[in-house]
Amino acid sequence: MDPDLEPFFKPHYTDLLYRIQGIQDRAKFAVLQQLADGKWHSQMDLMRVARRARFIGDVGFGMMMRQLQEILLPDFIEIRVADANEPYFKIQDNYVGLTRAAYYRYDIAV
Repeated sequence: MDPDLEPFFKPHYTDLLYRIQGIQDRAKFAVLQQLADGKWHSQMDLMRVARRARFIGDVGFGMMMRQLQEILLPDFIEIRVADANEPYFKIQDNYVGLTRAAYYRYDIAV
């Protein structure tokens, strides 16, 4: 490994990258791609995205988000409840770049 890049290498990030890439469910895939922008998204917005892949209701969506936390990390997705008790979701800032790298191919010339 390049000695200049060694301080930035975190072995658990590699494992997490492979776990993200290993998600085969199209609804989970679509939700993670939507969350990869690093912004807060309401539950209804994410359900609309997931419903394009397959039918999903409120309970199914909650179970899907819980499964994502179990597959990836418990602190991977942040949840905030705003007005009218509607939950908002966001990928934690530490993992946004990793999620983007899992779904998009980067050609870096050094």
